[in-house]
Amino acid sequence: MRTDRRLIGAESEDRMFVVRGECIRRFARAVGDRTPEHVKGETAPPTFATVLRVDVPDICLDGALLLHGAEEYLYERPIRHNDRLWCRSRIVDIRPHRGRLGPATMLVTEHVGCDDLGHRVFTSRSTILISQYVEGSSLDVGSQARRGDARTC
Repeated sequence: MRTDRRLIGAESEDRMFVVRGECIRRFARAVGDRTPEHVKGETAPPTFATVLRVDVPDICLDGALLLHGAEEYLYERPIRHNDRLWCRSRIVDIRPHRGRLGPATMLVTEHVGCDDLGHRVFTSRSTILISQYVEGSSLDVGSQARRGDARTC
């Protein structure tokens, strides 16, 4: 697998998500969160921002080869029912990594969500390892990434 440091700084287009209470309720149920505001779908659980991801254009990852490394969240305010959030993702680091299963690529991405006024609501950072253990695995540069259309969550 190639580790192309020229990918650092590549970012997605902005994509608008409309946060719905039902989506918050389903997420809370899925993660076992019993906080009343989350169960009612009023405010989102702390890790909800993971569903508000935007693909970085031209980067295609094989989910079967990914290992979750770390996730960090910083909130300026809670995500709420009916929020319209404009989200963007960016590659902040990519480098070779050697683990117990052999060589891999470490990919760090940052995800930002802002409201309609441009105020930041959250920033999250994700670190994943992309295994080279499987013959022929790669971080492909292709045209499968989705482009900036609105989504309802």
